[in-house]
Amino acid sequence: LLFFFSCGPFNATGIAVTASLSGVHRMMLDASRTVLIWVFGLAVHYCMDPNSPFGEVWTPYSHLQLVGFAILVSGQAVYGEVLRVPGFKYPPPALYAPSASPAAALRLASPLP
Repeated sequence: LLFFFSCGPFNATGIAVTASLSGVHRMMLDASRTVLIWVFGLAVHYCMDPNSPFGEVWTPYSHLQLVGFAILVSGQAVYGEVLRVPGFKYPPPALYAPSASPAAALRLASPLP
């Protein structure tokens, strides 16, 4: 029951973000969720209670996690053209204008606003 009430709003907001912005923005927000959970675990351990089962210590490999996360997010941003790298050639926007998906063309899209 708890799973239903936590995943339901998460997926509904994900659909709304995808409809308003794009799938790339949704994936970037999903990656941000990962780093917020990691920061929360570190904050619980170092700021609240070091013996809490919800806390996480900074390990010798935590800096590699941070670098990997930065590479992941920057790669998503470059792929989605949210971040433009100087020297790369990007096609003009008119060449790849978004078209309706097959589900949207058949009006099978989500009933959510």
